[in-house]
Amino acid sequence: MKKGLLIVLVLIMCFVMVGCNKKEEVLTGGWETVLSSKVNDINEEDLYNFNNAVKDYGKENLEAVSLLGKQVVAGTNYMFLAKTDSKYKVVIVYTDLEGVSKVSKVTDFNYVDYVNKNMDGISEQLSGGWYTESSNNSYKLEDEKVQSLFESATSTLAGMEFKPLLVVGKQIVAGTNYAIVCYGQATVPNATTGIYLMTLYAKLDGTSEITGIAYIDLSQYNQ
Repeated sequence: MKKGLLIVLVLIMCFVMVGCNKKEEVLTGGWETVLSSKVNDINEEDLYNFNNAVKDYGKENLEAVSLLGKQVVAGTNYMFLAKTDSKYKVVIVYTDLEGVSKVSKVTDFNYVDYVNKNMDGISEQLSGGWYTESSNNSYKLEDEKVQSLFESATSTLAGMEFKPLLVVGKQIVAGTNYAIVCYGQATVPNATTGIYLMTLYAKLDGTSEITGIAYIDLSQYNQ
């Protein structure tokens, strides 16, 4: 890992802390979306609420990929990472006390904004009462090679344990960059548990390193 990145990672930790059906879309900087058909980290009830809500959403077809957060109100708001044919979306679904669900907001998830960047974490108490969701899922990526590279690159990180949800993008360079949405769990006091975008560089010699870890503030998608 580059010395500059290591210093940034240490500061972040100290202070705040595809058998897949895929389509691709070329984005700025040579990034491509990698859409997986696998549904991660969504229990049966939450997935039922999502599917009931989106069946009447006529603008585009939405398929849940992962549950990012919940917000208890007079009922429950759910924040899902979802996909269309060629893009990722953040979808907020509201389920009332009688169990009726509807889509309340859909926002583009531009993961390219987070690649190769390091962003300070913020308080776990996100504005608007959002909190991140974890699960007892094994957090294994569909591509076993990428999973192995991920485990190797993250094995020496201190202060946080990163569990991959899915690869959302890749970029062919002298090797390959992968953009991976992760659930980051704090292992030291004052670090920030939440959702992160990790940029993983797989070198031609078979080794890998982390070139960016960006915290994703879920509350920005509820504004």
